[in-house]
Amino acid sequence: PLSAAFSSSAPPPSRRNVVIVDGTRLPFAPASTTYSDLMAVDLMKLALDGLFIKTALPREAVDYVIAGNVIQEVRTSNIAREA
Repeated sequence: PLSAAFSSSAPPPSRRNVVIVDGTRLPFAPASTTYSDLMAVDLMKLALDGLFIKTALPREAVDYVIAGNVIQEVRTSNIAREA
């Protein structure tokens, strides 16, 4: 059990509410067309910008982002952090 992973002298892990506000994605486009000049990190930035516009959520209110892509690009291996 998880409780066994913590020693009795250590304080319990903080419990915070996890909230999923919304999600967004970019429209599909055939390969080598609309998005051909953009890297995965650029596409993720566009998706995140769209999410903030869609939800009117201030960027400062977001602690963590879960993001991903189908095919990882070598030049931007962690697009959630870099976007």
